[in-house]
Amino acid sequence: MGDLVADFVGWLEALPPGGIYVVLLVVSYVENLVPPIWGDTVVVLCGSLVGLGVLDAVPTVGLAAVGGSLGFLTVFALGRRLGEAVHDPTRWRWIPRGPILRAEGWLGRWGYGVVAANRFLSGGRAVIGLLAGASDLRWAPTALWASVSALAWSGLLVW
Repeated sequence: MGDLVADFVGWLEALPPGGIYVVLLVVSYVENLVPPIWGDTVVVLCGSLVGLGVLDAVPTVGLAAVGGSLGFLTVFALGRRLGEAVHDPTRWRWIPRGPILRAEGWLGRWGYGVVAANRFLSGGRAVIGLLAGASDLRWAPTALWASVSALAWSGLLVW
């Protein structure tokens, strides 16, 4: 595993800044669709490249936030499309029930507050967008709070 990480870091560092920004945007987006991707690790690595003067802070934070927001909203749209089927435990056996039940409880209790905090909720973050889409949450406030969350999280990781 260490060789894979070292190879990825070496490959990323060899890219021109524009290429690194593209990788950052794509990984920040895709990590919402395929949760076991090291998206946060890539953002932290890009933060290191900001510290070394290879990248600029504003586009690094901005692209990570845009990718994270768009990824969340894609999963939200999928949840909206699937509707009540998202809550059926027999249909999504590959998703552990614990995080789903926990996120359902959070959404029922705090609504948009959960969307605002979603990037900071380890273990539930992967299903919050899906469940938010299947619930009664409206698109515009969801987009706003998902973006605020992604911006805050990305800023902290780059810093």
